[in-house]
Amino acid sequence: MIPSWGWILFILVGGAMVVVGNIYYTLSRDKEDKQTLAREARAVLVPEIERNLKVLGKTDSEFDQRHIPFETFSTAAWETVSKGGLLQGMGGEEIGQIAVAYQLVYKANETHKQIMELAIGVASALQDNVKHKDYLIKNLKIVLKELKPILVKIGAGYKPAQVAQSTRIEPAH
Repeated sequence: MIPSWGWILFILVGGAMVVVGNIYYTLSRDKEDKQTLAREARAVLVPEIERNLKVLGKTDSEFDQRHIPFETFSTAAWETVSKGGLLQGMGGEEIGQIAVAYQLVYKANETHKQIMELAIGVASALQDNVKHKDYLIKNLKIVLKELKPILVKIGAGYKPAQVAQSTRIEPAH
């Protein structure tokens, strides 16, 4: 027969196990939730990043032919992910890379808008239009040159299996 102090010891040990189990259960659930958010964010961002890489390639070829491209970069998926709280599961470095890329995308889109205004908008009739347009095209090319390696790195890091299963970007081999 177990003495009464033994039963109290069992109760204390059992209570401690319940407390530890609750703590680790909560931590595990939070980690799984963040992993799910990160997977969902990647699943939303991957098609847009791939499309933006194609637009970047088209833009380069258009500029090589001395044409002004009409197509701009997409930002709808980024808007959804960044405003919807899906970034919570991603690591700081990954978020930083994506944020820098989209900052450059916004800058490129704004510069493109200004170039188009000078090319076909009301401002096209203004004096010194050509100098200003050439200046903006030069700036856009600088932004695109800075954007390209970042988008390529991000795009290469998102493998289909990773989007479905993982929580971190692994370098493509």
